[in-house]
Amino acid sequence: MARTHKTAHIKAQMVERARQEEEARSKVVSARTRSQ
Repeated sequence: MARTHKTAHIKAQMVERARQEEEARSKVVSARTRSQ
């Protein structure tokens, strides 16, 4: 029980991190497009 909960928590963290990285990447792209 505890293991499955921990796995779900880790999976949620990975998803959250991936979403933040994608957000940061899109910000960099938009900033680069504006500066040109």
